[in-house]
Amino acid sequence: MYVNASALDALSTIQAVSANNLANMNTNRFQASRVHLQEQAQGGVRVASITKDPTPGPLVPEQRLVERDGRVEQEEVLVPASNTDPVREFTTMVATKHAFTANVKAISARADMLGTLMDMQA
Repeated sequence: MYVNASALDALSTIQAVSANNLANMNTNRFQASRVHLQEQAQGGVRVASITKDPTPGPLVPEQRLVERDGRVEQEEVLVPASNTDPVREFTTMVATKHAFTANVKAISARADMLGTLMDMQA
């Protein structure tokens, strides 16, 4: 059951990171995050790290205020847009949901088997 519980914990983190990436996909300069998992010696997985995706987003125009000769003016500059790929994030979220469901069912089946075993011994 530990293996499934550790998977649920890791999958929850993956889902949260993908949701954060999607929530910020329209934020200039935002870099999507990636979750890296690591197998554990006793079985199961854990989140080894969460890193920023270094892939640059496309350049988009942005207005900023600058002071010139005592006056404030608007200036258009190019800044990197978010590098979030919504297709990748939605695909990750769907796969994560299915993996989560499978692990919950495995835990439930194990609990049912333990209940049956205890009923047989009673």
